[in-house]
Amino acid sequence: MQSEAGKTELNSNTCRHKDGSVCHCAADRLLHGEAVIESGYLFADRNEIQIRHEGQVYRLRVTRNGKLILNK
Repeated sequence: MQSEAGKTELNSNTCRHKDGSVCHCAADRLLHGEAVIESGYLFADRNEIQIRHEGQVYRLRVTRNGKLILNK
């Protein structure tokens, strides 16, 4: 199967560019049913957000080094 971006899907888990390299970008992963959310959409101009999961609130924050830390 050929996508409009010039990629060939080899199986349900592998997508390759025309040059044979494996696709890794978020759009490529979405083609295979993986949920991908860019952190920039979550954080916008903030360094910390709260996530409610099964009645509990978690804090997800970005460190000065660009790492993510999740705390309950």
